[in-house]
Amino acid sequence: MALRIGVAGLRRGMGFVRVFAHHRECELAAVCDVEPGRAAQVADEIGAPMHFDDYSDLCRADIDAIVVATPAPLHVRQSLEALSAGKHVLCEVPAAWTLEEAEQ
Repeated sequence: MALRIGVAGLRRGMGFVRVFAHHRECELAAVCDVEPGRAAQVADEIGAPMHFDDYSDLCRADIDAIVVATPAPLHVRQSLEALSAGKHVLCEVPAAWTLEEAEQ
């Protein structure tokens, strides 16, 4: 059974999109970006079955893990939201900018 992956942030996250789209043990199941039309375009190009403009919708999708490749100041909030939704998280860069965020 393949690990179903979603990637959020399709500027910096395109490297992850390409890796997971071609990884034999993964399925690139969803992509997400706030720029209108970008997620749909990438999904069409790469063959991802789901695309979202809203990160919370991605967190509710039937996937196993989310790659957070959005702007760094969003990483803590988005990683916590994904974890709360029962998803595994691969955060592109260190998620915390402050000690308070690290404690969360």
